[in-house]
Amino acid sequence: MRLILLGPPGAGKGTQAADIVVGFGIQQLSTGDMLREAVAAGTKTGLHVGELMDRGELVPDDIVVTVVARTGSIIRMPQTGLSWTAFRAQAEALDDELCQRGLKLDAVLELRVEESTLMDRVKTRAEQMAARGEPVRNDDTPEV
Repeated sequence: MRLILLGPPGAGKGTQAADIVVGFGIQQLSTGDMLREAVAAGTKTGLHVGELMDRGELVPDDIVVTVVARTGSIIRMPQTGLSWTAFRAQAEALDDELCQRGLKLDAVLELRVEESTLMDRVKTRAEQMAARGEPVRNDDTPEV
């Protein structure tokens, strides 16, 4: 199964993906996690991504697609189930990549959440991470 979950930060993509991964025994990929890994790796692209994220800006889709393409080993494995958390343009890029390999998406789910609920969720997530001594995600701000 190849499934994409779409939605803004705080919509619950990661929470739902975790349940899907366990329930269906498939692998999850998250563009947000990939971007944070690129930043941590200190690559040229990662440094640029880090600057954008530090300013509270969304990373342009072409950069996200470049980062994702570098993890293409998962996409190349037809037998691998895939739960992908992304934004719409990134989902379209993944669909194009899969089509080039003779593979297809089984479903795309968009999670829609009231803005006030999103604000509460990202605020709570940031507070919980800070309380645990973890670095707060750059996208856990009202501006993003």
